[in-house]
Amino acid sequence: MFCMLPSDEKLFSPCFIHKQMLDDNVKANAYYNAICNTVKKNDIVLEIGTGTGILAFWAIKAGASKVYAIEAQSIIKIAQNLAEINNLSNKIIWFNDISYNVQLPERCDVLITETLGNFGIDENILNIIIDAKNRLLVPSPKIVPSKIDLFICPMENADIYSSITFSQNNMCAKEFNYEYFENILLNTAYVEYLSENAFLSLPKKISSIDLLTINNTHLKWNVTFHVQKDGVLHGFGGWFTSLLDEKTVLGNEVNNEKTHWRQAFFPIKKPVFVKENDSIAFGLNTFVENKTIHIEWHCEIQSNDNKVHYCHSTYTSQKDL
Repeated sequence: MFCMLPSDEKLFSPCFIHKQMLDDNVKANAYYNAICNTVKKNDIVLEIGTGTGILAFWAIKAGASKVYAIEAQSIIKIAQNLAEINNLSNKIIWFNDISYNVQLPERCDVLITETLGNFGIDENILNIIIDAKNRLLVPSPKIVPSKIDLFICPMENADIYSSITFSQNNMCAKEFNYEYFENILLNTAYVEYLSENAFLSLPKKISSIDLLTINNTHLKWNVTFHVQKDGVLHGFGGWFTSLLDEKTVLGNEVNNEKTHWRQAFFPIKKPVFVKENDSIAFGLNTFVENKTIHIEWHCEIQSNDNKVHYCHSTYTSQKDL
């Protein structure tokens, strides 16, 4: 997973994070319906990122004969206790590890995972699924989710931007040169609740990723926006929708019913004033190194005869930490 920084300190409590996810009835209802529609009697199910175990529990309720539940964090101890309390332990085999290290005695019919980040792919779901298809699943498995769509929109958001960069009144940055550190901050993606009021253009879908067929995590997308109102471009908002089954869609679109997900914000090096009908070319690339996903984004703003070009990468920010 690449670095997406939250503004809520409670999010650093592992139990509170999972409590928020269990409180999210929009997500819970969508996953429950998708699992009931997908898992058939006697299916063998693999769940990656089981957390407190709720999706594994629903898979058993839907008819699974067995669930292999993988969780890298210590929250798995709570999931095991919950399974015991709810008389489900006899059908769940637990693995306290990352999925890449797990070997199973058999291949599974269904994969269920909620390794969906605030930008859909930022918890490395693509690499996780590719690895599972290669080693842990039957040919032509059922996968929940089966598809992810990614959306981007240029945005004016001085509040987010000012929280990332140093103001002229910052005592530390006035006395010493902190440009190097600010560059790291500007090559990081952030997690915020975004608003349509900040849109400088209509959002665009930049990708539709079929998780049933994907076999590569090095992806590239490009899109061009036409500015619809004068304003200052501070960065780009990003969000996702996922298709859990043929009928069930789940995501974190801006101004839709809120889920525990926020949206992603990708800043640019310097704010740029843009006018109606200006053109903004945006590109986004992904690649995986050492099982960690990195995102690169770049933009070119065309205003009258002037061009401004910026390039950013989460790899740049993380290799310095």
